[in-house]
Parts: sequence; structure tokens; C-alpha cells
Amino acid sequence: MILNDLDNEHRTIYSQLAYTGSGVAYSRNNENEKAEFYFQKVFDDLQKLLLNSNKAIWRALNMIYYTAEYYNRIGDYKTSDGLLNYGYDVCSDKRVTYYIAKICFLRAQNLKARNGDEAQIIEELNDAKAFSRLNHNYKLIEKIESFEEQSV
Repeated sequence: MILNDLDNEHRTIYSQLAYTGSGVAYSRNNENEKAEFYFQKVFDDLQKLLLNSNKAIWRALNMIYYTAEYYNRIGDYKTSDGLLNYGYDVCSDKRVTYYIAKICFLRAQNLKARNGDEAQIIEELNDAKAFSRLNHNYKLIEKIESFEEQSV
């Protein structure tokens, strides 16, 4: 209702953010059919987003990450990896370190799920930990270390 009042044509970034939030909520509630509907809307428009301000970059990275996380959850690692690689490139090009830690960690999880190269998994985890330390993201470091313990 609010979106209809503020964005009748659903073309602003606010609609995309709302779709992302709806997708996350449905996904975490195990309502994957509904989550897929919203994440597909986000996915279709991600490449069209203008990255012309810090706010736009952060909003886009939020949508990229949570959409990639959704595809990881349903086992579509190819789509998840494509999004993560795009997000990594955005982080690299725009010099954003916060999301790169989360992206590297999710890439490691995708690799592990596909029985990927162990050296590449370790590299992704090391990068994720390094960027997490840089950003003082100790909760993510705990998640990474837990993942490492379970993976051994």
C-alpha cells in the first residue's frame, strides 16, 4: 500500500528494497514460492541500478547480497555465484569493504556445497575474515570460524 502511494510504477530503488525485504521475510519463513516471486523481481532489475552515489551503492549491495543468499538457500549456486561475483566487482570498483566480507564468506559456502576446490574455499574464508576484522564485524568472524570447524 505504501509503495503504491509512493511509487505507482514500482520503478524506484525503494520498490526494489521493499521487494528484497519481502523476499527475505518469506525466505526466512520457508515460504520459498513467495520469496522467489520477490527475489526474481529484484534479480531482473539489479543490473539496471544506477550506482551514482554512496547510498545507491550500499542499497544495491544490500539487494545483491540478500538475493544471492536466497539463491544459496535454495541450492541455486550458479545464480548465487553470479550475483556474488557482481557484488564483489561493485565492492572492488567502488571501494566498499563491508559487503566484501559477507560476499567472500557466502562464496566459500557455495564452493563447499558444490564440493569445490579446498584451496579456493580457504582463500575465500581468509579474505572474509580479513575484511571482517578490518570492519570490526566480530559476529561474522564467529560465523566463519564456526563454519571452518564444521567443515573440517
